[in-house]
Amino acid sequence: MTYNDETLRERYHREHAEHLARLAKLTPEQIEEMAVGHHNAIAAADSLRADLLAALEDMLAGWKYIRESHGDLYGVGWDRAQDKATAAIARARGEV
Repeated sequence: MTYNDETLRERYHREHAEHLARLAKLTPEQIEEMAVGHHNAIAAADSLRADLLAALEDMLAGWKYIRESHGDLYGVGWDRAQDKATAAIARARGEV
């Protein structure tokens, strides 16, 4: 519910109080269910990250092979794409 005459600060405090009131009504089972849901979401994101990293590493290896075997093709953006892929892999591995 929104009130047209309230300031942004008042709205934040009202919504925060409403949220805390909803949390206070949760049972231990509901809290556990929420925790499991959060854990599963994090695990799914970690799995997706690992799959994306493996795909990017594979793509980059193929990219480098094509570039070494056939040379640069004008307008393809070899350096730009390779630099971005290399930086993304390093960041995903925590090397940056």
